[in-house]
Amino acid sequence: MKETKIYIGIGLKRLRKEKGWTIEELESKAKLTRKYIYELEHNLKSPSGTTLDDLAKAFEMKFGDFINEIDDEII
Repeated sequence: MKETKIYIGIGLKRLRKEKGWTIEELESKAKLTRKYIYELEHNLKSPSGTTLDDLAKAFEMKFGDFINEIDDEII
C-alpha cells in the first residue's frame, strides 16, 4: 500500500499569521516543537492524524473544519 503524504505548510502558515501568532505561540498551543512546526510550514514533514488534530485544537477548530480550511493548500 502506497503511503500518502500530506503537506500543509502554506495553509498552516497562513492560519498562524491570520491569528497573529509566532511559531513559539503555536508551539505552546499545539504542544509541538518549534522545529517540527517549522518543518511542517516548509513542507519538510508530513503530519500524522494526531498532529492534525492537535493543530485543529490549537486553532480552536473542529478537525473537519481545520482540514476544510487548508484543503485548497494540501498538495
